[in-house]
Amino acid sequence: MPRRISIVAVLVVAMLRTREALAQTTTSDDHAPNGTLIGMTIGVPGYGRQTEPDLLVVGLNVLHAQPSRLGIDFALGTIPKLLSADALVLGGRLDAVLPIAVTRDLWLMPAAGGSMIGAAAGGGGTAIGGVNAGLGAIAWSGHFGLRTSMTWHHFTDARGAIWLAEVGFVGGR
Repeated sequence: MPRRISIVAVLVVAMLRTREALAQTTTSDDHAPNGTLIGMTIGVPGYGRQTEPDLLVVGLNVLHAQPSRLGIDFALGTIPKLLSADALVLGGRLDAVLPIAVTRDLWLMPAAGGSMIGAAAGGGGTAIGGVNAGLGAIAWSGHFGLRTSMTWHHFTDARGAIWLAEVGFVGGR
């Protein structure tokens, strides 16, 4: 039970910090971000053609990017359902991203980089690393955007790629 409260507390603090960061990253130009964009996503993982909706992923994303410039995209996520099984699973990715402004309100974002998944339970823990590649998009409306992405992750000694389809919001433009 304390672990669940801790995760909820971290998410609440992250949301409050997001609001503070938005106030600091907004520029007078409504169509140009000023560096760092922060958001939250939910995602569904899968393998091959099989989806795993029971393993819904909740994540925090930090994107440092501007259109037509190489940037950095960091994501950290967890699977809340596993908290009830007294297990903690955290996944993260750190990518190079190149946002392409299709219009002033739509960015396409090819990305590639490194991935990590770690798990801990009463009997111990483990972690594994790998690589990823994906494509995302942000559809802007004022200072906020709807973010979607599809990322394929290949981990060491895995037979194939695990994919993650995500949707969420981002702010800071």
